[in-house]
Amino acid sequence: FRNLKKLKDLDFKNNSIASIHPDTLKNLTELKYLDLSSNKIYSVIDSEIFKKLNMLETINLYNNQITSIEPMAFDSLLSLKDIDLSRNKIDYLQPLTFSNLPKLTRISLNDNEISKIPRNLFVNLTGLPIQINLFGNRISSIESSAFAANINVKTLDLDKNKLVTINNKMFEGLEILEDLRLSSNTMISIEPLAFNYLKSLKSLTLRNNSLSFINEIDFYCLVNLTSINLCDNKIPKIDKINCFSFINLKEINMETKLNIKWYIEKKNDLI
Repeated sequence: FRNLKKLKDLDFKNNSIASIHPDTLKNLTELKYLDLSSNKIYSVIDSEIFKKLNMLETINLYNNQITSIEPMAFDSLLSLKDIDLSRNKIDYLQPLTFSNLPKLTRISLNDNEISKIPRNLFVNLTGLPIQINLFGNRISSIESSAFAANINVKTLDLDKNKLVTINNKMFEGLEILEDLRLSSNTMISIEPLAFNYLKSLKSLTLRNNSLSFINEIDFYCLVNLTSINLCDNKIPKIDKINCFSFINLKEINMETKLNIKWYIEKKNDLI
């Protein structure tokens, strides 16, 4: 691409590309859109590949064979808005993999083989609100304060993973989070004040888990919550939920053989 310095869009999807040499893209300094989806890329993604692509806004690496990403692989991409790494074979993410990306609005890591979210995976993502897609992995562990390093996440999708317990440090730092999706895990318990940091949360989905008990303190700080989905769990009743923490709740979806009449009557008394 030596003589294509003005190139803005590069589309190589649906080919048989297996690797990217560090010098392949270095002359494309005005490139904004890069699509390498549905190839056979298996090589490690490192910082040298994208080093001089300061104008790059979109990277699509969907449906490849990528197994790992080096820390700070995207660190120089100050214009990056959207990165799609879904449907690869990534099983481990190192700290600082996603850092210093002030314009990022979406990270798609869904349908990989990730089992753990380490501390400082996302660092200094303080620009526009971000959507992080992690559904369809094997995540059973999220380190305490994994999201606490200056990131503005608006939507966090953790559906279809292997989480068993939600601990009270798991979502630290997510003060502007509005939509949290935790459906189809193997969840059996929620620690008291596990959602303590989620002051802006509006929608919480806990569908298709194995929760058998809800403590009133679990949702104590969710003052902006308007929708909660607890369908397909093992909760026998909800008549011990403290309705004062759900003053703004507009929708509660349980769709099981539960006694919600008390909840509705009590809520109406408080309005």
